[in-house]
Amino acid sequence: MRSGKRKLLYAAVAVLLVLSLGLLGTIGAIPLQAQHLNGATSTVANVPPDAALEAPIALFHQGTGFALNESSGEFHLLRVQIVQVRSVQPAEVRELLESEKTVTEIKAELMAQESEQLYKGYLRIDNHNYRLENISVNATTGTDENQTIIVASVRAPPLIPESSETTRVGELTMTTKDYDGGRISKGRLMMHDQVYDKTYQVLLIVLQPQSQPRNVR
Repeated sequence: MRSGKRKLLYAAVAVLLVLSLGLLGTIGAIPLQAQHLNGATSTVANVPPDAALEAPIALFHQGTGFALNESSGEFHLLRVQIVQVRSVQPAEVRELLESEKTVTEIKAELMAQESEQLYKGYLRIDNHNYRLENISVNATTGTDENQTIIVASVRAPPLIPESSETTRVGELTMTTKDYDGGRISKGRLMMHDQVYDKTYQVLLIVLQPQSQPRNVR
C-alpha cells in the first residue's frame, strides 16, 4: 500500500514538471512531448519504493533538421529534444506535494538547488522514436564561439511496454553554436539497428534559445 502511494507521488510530480515545461503546444514537437510524458509516468511503475526520481525541470535543447548519408544520398527528417533533469528523493516529493507552492515555484526551487547536472532526451528519425541517454554536455561560454558539445547514446525503446530496458543502437555527437543570428546543431549520428544502419551527417536548427546548464565542465 505504501509502495503504491509513493508511486502516485512520483507520478504526480513527474507529470506536473513535464507540463510546467510548457512544451505540449509547441508546433512540430508534439510526438516527442507525448513520448516524454509517457516515459516519465511509465518509469514510475518500475521505481523501487525508496529510489529517487529523475524529474524534468528545464528544456535544454530542441532542434529540427535532417540526417544525411553522403555516400548513398539517404536523407531523413530528424528531431532532437533534451531536457535537464534532477534527482528527487522520496522525502522531497512528499514535502513538495504537501506544500502550497505552485508548479512554477516548485520547478524554480529544484533548479536553484545544487546537484549533479543530468540530462535525458529523445530523438526522432522520420517516424521512429529513440531515447537519448548517458548525455554529456560541454559548453564554452564567454568566447566568440559560444559552443556546446553534446554526446549521447541512442537507445531503442523497450520491446515490452511495461519494461524499462532499452537497447543501445547508436551514438549522437553534435556541436551547437551561433549561426547567422540563430543557433544550429551540426554533427554525426551513427546508427546500427534494423531500420537505420549507417553514419549520418546531422544539421539541426535550434528552435528555442538554449539554456546554459550550471556547473558544466
